[in-house]
Amino acid sequence: MISLPYKKSLKEEGNPSLVSILSLLRLSNWDPDIFYKFRDNILSFVSSAGTRLHADLYNSTTKLWDNYFHLGNYDSGKDIAFELGRLCYGLSLFEDALNYYQISLELYGNHHITFHNSGLCHYSLSNYESAKENFGWALDMKPDYEKSKTWLQRAEKESKLDIELIPPTE
Repeated sequence: MISLPYKKSLKEEGNPSLVSILSLLRLSNWDPDIFYKFRDNILSFVSSAGTRLHADLYNSTTKLWDNYFHLGNYDSGKDIAFELGRLCYGLSLFEDALNYYQISLELYGNHHITFHNSGLCHYSLSNYESAKENFGWALDMKPDYEKSKTWLQRAEKESKLDIELIPPTE
């Protein structure tokens, strides 16, 4: 277990580097709780991380998930599966993100943002019908969720373009 002072000092650093956070995760033997504490910091670095750090982040998702133990109602505030889905989405690993979002739905129940993020994954994979379905579920749960309204419109336009591009059969 990593000592509390080290975790505190890294968090108090303000915006620790991705390398520092990955080092802490390695030292902790991929503790999901530490990942959860630094999830937003990690996500802020994903777009600027190089190939090697992307590979390290991808490898960390499996290790973190393997070390996660769901505690039922006692764990309701820390949806590690959802956060790993966000990380995978940021790494453009859309299939992996969808798997984690599905686990999140199974463990923590339906949530409009989980459906919305699943819709984004499907959209990125050009699965426009599935994207529309997920954005629709998000809107069923929260009808005023503007992000899902916007993305649903985009998916509908892309879906129509796909239909128009299909050549007629003879």
